[in-house]
Amino acid sequence: MGASAGSFLLVAALAYAVAASPLTGTRFSGVDGVWADLSELALYATVAAGLVTPAALLPAEGSPYGRFLSSRVMRFLGRVSYGVFLWQFVALYLWYDFTEQQAWSGNFAGNLVVVGALTLLLATLTHRFVEEPARRLARLVTSSRKGTRKTTETATGTETAAVSPRP
Repeated sequence: MGASAGSFLLVAALAYAVAASPLTGTRFSGVDGVWADLSELALYATVAAGLVTPAALLPAEGSPYGRFLSSRVMRFLGRVSYGVFLWQFVALYLWYDFTEQQAWSGNFAGNLVVVGALTLLLATLTHRFVEEPARRLARLVTSSRKGTRKTTETATGTETAAVSPRP
């Protein structure tokens, strides 16, 4: 494709700057603001595409973006990403309830740190105690099916033959 990861990330940053500014109008303003809401939605879709595209194009292994994506932190986040998806709003609303804050009322930086840490903790525990045991169990079940032996009676005695794996 020829474009660098930095180009896509710059587009994402610019789209985010516009989407988060007053240029897109007030939020959830009803029928009168439908075009502002749609333009904001399109800008956030551009942000998502700008963030995902460099990773989807498989950056070269030695490139800065490739080194970043293969770092220990990013590999860890990749392993627990499903748990992050599952727990993010649970952690957010638990935090709001604990601090008696109105949802989405401010203090983004403080909330991000605490909710992010809580989300990562829950995701890590889910990965360790739910996902990995389930994967081990699935491997055990499928490997025992592959190794199943079939016993048949023949005129000369009992024979055991390996059964081919199921399709």
